[in-house]
Amino acid sequence: MVPSRFPDPAVASPAPRGLPRRWLLALGWTLAASLPLVGLWLAAGEYRHLVEQRTIRQRLVLDAVERQLEDRLYLLDRQLSTVAGGRSRQAGWIIPMHGTSVVPAAPAAAGRDGLQAGAPVRRAGTWYLPASRHEGGRVARTLVDVDLFADVVQRFRLGRHDFVSIVHDDGTLLARSVDPARHVGRRIPGSGLFAPANRQRREGTYAGSSVVDGIDRVYMFRRLGSMPMTLLVGTERGSLWTAWARPAGLILGIVMALAAAWGWLVHRFDRAQAAQSRLIGRIRLALDALSDSDERLRQAHALARLGSYDWIPGADTVTISGQAARICGLDPEVSSVRLADIIARVHPEDRERVQSAIAGSTEADAPVEIQFRVLHGDGRLVHVFARGARAVDGQGRSLVRGVLQDVTELVQARERALRAEADYRFLFEHNPLPMWVFDRETLEIVAVNDAMVARYGYSRSELEGRSMLAIRPPDEFEAMREAARVSTRGAQQGRVWTHLHKDGRVMRMQVFSHDIDFDGRNARLVAAQDVTEREQAEQRFQLVARATSDAVYDYDVVADRLWWSESYYTRFGYATDEDVELVDWSMRIHPEDRERVSASLQAALAGSEGEWQEQYRYQRGDGSFASVLDRGFVLRDATGRAIRLVGGMLDVSERKNYEDELAWRATHDELTGLPNRQLLQDRLQQALASARRYGREGALIFIDLDDFKLVNDSLGHSAGDSVLREVAARLAGVARGTDTVARFGGDEFVVVLAEVVGEHDVQDVIARLTAELARPMPVGDSQHTITASIGWCRFPDAGDDVETLLKHGDLAMYQAKRQGRNRAVPFHREFVDGMSRRLLLVGQLRQAIERDEFVPVFQPLFDRDERPVALETLLRWQHPERGMLLPGEFIAVCEESGLIVDVGRRVLHQAGRHYRRLVEAGLGHLRIAVNVSPAQFNDELVWHVREAIEEHAVPAEVLELEITEGLLMTDPERAIELMRQITALGVTFSVDDFGTGYSSLAYLKRFPIDRLKIDRSFVRDLGVDEDDAAICNSIIGLAHALDIRTVAEGVETELQLDWLRMRRIDEVQGYLLGRPMPFDELLPLLQRHASGVPRRPSDAVT
Repeated sequence: MVPSRFPDPAVASPAPRGLPRRWLLALGWTLAASLPLVGLWLAAGEYRHLVEQRTIRQRLVLDAVERQLEDRLYLLDRQLSTVAGGRSRQAGWIIPMHGTSVVPAAPAAAGRDGLQAGAPVRRAGTWYLPASRHEGGRVARTLVDVDLFADVVQRFRLGRHDFVSIVHDDGTLLARSVDPARHVGRRIPGSGLFAPANRQRREGTYAGSSVVDGIDRVYMFRRLGSMPMTLLVGTERGSLWTAWARPAGLILGIVMALAAAWGWLVHRFDRAQAAQSRLIGRIRLALDALSDSDERLRQAHALARLGSYDWIPGADTVTISGQAARICGLDPEVSSVRLADIIARVHPEDRERVQSAIAGSTEADAPVEIQFRVLHGDGRLVHVFARGARAVDGQGRSLVRGVLQDVTELVQARERALRAEADYRFLFEHNPLPMWVFDRETLEIVAVNDAMVARYGYSRSELEGRSMLAIRPPDEFEAMREAARVSTRGAQQGRVWTHLHKDGRVMRMQVFSHDIDFDGRNARLVAAQDVTEREQAEQRFQLVARATSDAVYDYDVVADRLWWSESYYTRFGYATDEDVELVDWSMRIHPEDRERVSASLQAALAGSEGEWQEQYRYQRGDGSFASVLDRGFVLRDATGRAIRLVGGMLDVSERKNYEDELAWRATHDELTGLPNRQLLQDRLQQALASARRYGREGALIFIDLDDFKLVNDSLGHSAGDSVLREVAARLAGVARGTDTVARFGGDEFVVVLAEVVGEHDVQDVIARLTAELARPMPVGDSQHTITASIGWCRFPDAGDDVETLLKHGDLAMYQAKRQGRNRAVPFHREFVDGMSRRLLLVGQLRQAIERDEFVPVFQPLFDRDERPVALETLLRWQHPERGMLLPGEFIAVCEESGLIVDVGRRVLHQAGRHYRRLVEAGLGHLRIAVNVSPAQFNDELVWHVREAIEEHAVPAEVLELEITEGLLMTDPERAIELMRQITALGVTFSVDDFGTGYSSLAYLKRFPIDRLKIDRSFVRDLGVDEDDAAICNSIIGLAHALDIRTVAEGVETELQLDWLRMRRIDEVQGYLLGRPMPFDELLPLLQRHASGVPRRPSDAVT
């Protein structure tokens, strides 16, 4: 019922005044229509803002990386300037440098002062950037680990697929913030960074898919003006859309919802006008009727979760506030509830206590308090605190009035605190380190754990209540009191103190502490680690280092700190107060040994071995050098990383017997005992001087054993050594007392006849040497006969200096080899002309490489059904004067001169480029084969193969390397290792000219070979010669038994092809099916095969 002093809301609410209703409706609909447009404008603005943020963030990252990188390059420039200027330094370099050297600058380098960088190189599995600095006519060069750059880019945390990288101008990744172990050193010439539009720009942006991981990104780059490097920041393009989509969708959703709501409101506006006015009037009247005090009380109850109740003892109902009803899980709109309904909500375990409290509240004079649990209808458990007391209402009735408070959060917080306290107590009690708590003011120990009881020998009751001074020696009492007074905040942790065991034993404890409140006490929690044994071990190490004469060292790899024993300073004559770090030690190594020793040490630290040993020359304090034997032991952490190197340097300079042995070895061959090349040159010089002085003649005989390599390969190196010793003894037995027999190297010997009378005298000695060598010699359990190719010349007619005589003797021996071996050939002047022609040819070959005159031709290989399966890459020389030359005219010279390595690398790249053309023509299934020379077969080949397949995107399985049988047997174990490294890339091998060498079946099954190519000499007479047929049949059967495919070379007749088909040959090659031809001529023929039109490529060749 509304009091009469309040007016009727319907009467009191005047009709709305102001703008006409139609105008208001038009305005409302206009606003509803414009809201979606506003939403689109806001979403577009958000996208522009995100794009600007991305650009700003990329530029800031580039600025930060550029500053840090230029700081490091500046430090590197200063270090190299110091080295180039010859200035000394007092401490180690800030930027680590490897293989540093200083050489005079070439005249062409004038004006190129400043830091220069070359193309990155890889050494021992690590990438380095070559750097140099010209200053004062000298240039300092070094190698800088690219981890210098990785440290810069990995400081920045970007998005999940965003990255920062540093790229060399040759396309090599120097550093990348994401997955650097996989990508550093990778070449990315196909990146948009090297597109023509970007190559000349110093800074810019572009977008596209990454050539490294294929992710679509927006890139910003900046090229360093002074160095061949580019900084690159990539941001995933999809991340921008993802970041924009959510706020844009939210904006548009809200705007559309507002537009719909606004439209609905406008639609309802006219009909709801009168009702709205009446509602506003009622609300105004209701609000005016509220008491300020009642409102404050209601709000306070709601905040405190506090409700009130009144209960007349004996009544079935209770009057409760809305908040009290909520606490009990009842309808807050009901002000009177049954007492039984409230009790029914009480947790069964608490119900009896609550009923007793209700009964007691009617009689007790003091307020009654109780805490219990209430179960709500949704299953939620609420903790309730109730307090009630007897009272009298305005009508004089006796009642119980009280409050109910929801204390659920308080109870839960108390339980969490108890659980945390139990956890911390568990960690304290069961920690393996001794731990205790003591009062900082009284020094009383108030709590200890089991580890302290076990470590100190006291019982728990003996320790708790005892003073900290009881476990400390008297001379540390004052230090203990002072440490207790000083707060642990900011104090140094890990200090080592002396503690006492119960039996008086001294313990050295490393202490870590933290100030805490313990039961209201100002206390300190302490954890201690017993380092007694560690300190004793360090003391023993110090004593051992002092007791030995070795220069003992201890190198902390992580901290880059080096400690030396006193014997180092006394042994090598340095001041004991001088700090000798690793760089100082390295600079004192003899310049000729420094690079070798440093590389060996770095390899030992980077590898997995536990021991390192080197012998080198080390500079003493007076400038002289001592020969030292350095042996160290590498300590590693759980991951295998080297963390410490402990060892000693032993001065072996004073070992006289060792010096005598070295002197003998310097002039004699250790295996045969004969004079070596050095002593030979000295003896030959003396013989020349004697011949000139007394007008005499002498002779030089150059001896090379025929097929000695076959002895090593078939019987082993120990048998070869036995043969060399026997040959040396026989030659020495023939020589006269005034003659010299020397081992020139390998299987070559030189005999110097100090005095001869005419040519017949020389031939007589050669005859006796040949006869002596021809006698069978025991090798193992059998007898072998050794022949020799001999070249000889007389002096001074053939030359008046040592070098000329040796060269002429070697030329004569080379002619003996060429004439069929097992013969003696005297030197003639025409031999020099032949050598000159070879040198001229070498020069022309070098020019041919520079002018790119070597062109590839390709010969197809077919399966037994005449379908092409592969192309063999063959080489021709387009000589500017002689026309097209076959390999037989230049390959041997390339191999002898070492040019074959560069030529072979170019052939690999040519094969890769032509394979890409096969792919474009739809012939990507064809293999591409490349011949490998023995001179190429080394560690560089692995790198060249990897470079070719990566640069031209050639699938590794389509590339096949052809090697000869003789190459494999030169050093089988080394060949197996190298082949396994290459096959690990996916590349396959075939053995060319099989059957002409001396393969061992034991090795053949170990070689990772996919194909054997039967030599054409066995194929030529198939169907006619039974021996050749038997050999071919055996090779095919052997290969198939070893799961190796077979290829027949030189197939030129239908008879040969039919015979091979019947024996299940896998592939064939020869002029019958296809001649070598240029790629452009061969490609159409291959495409005809692919289109199903069988036609032999040879049909098109005239």
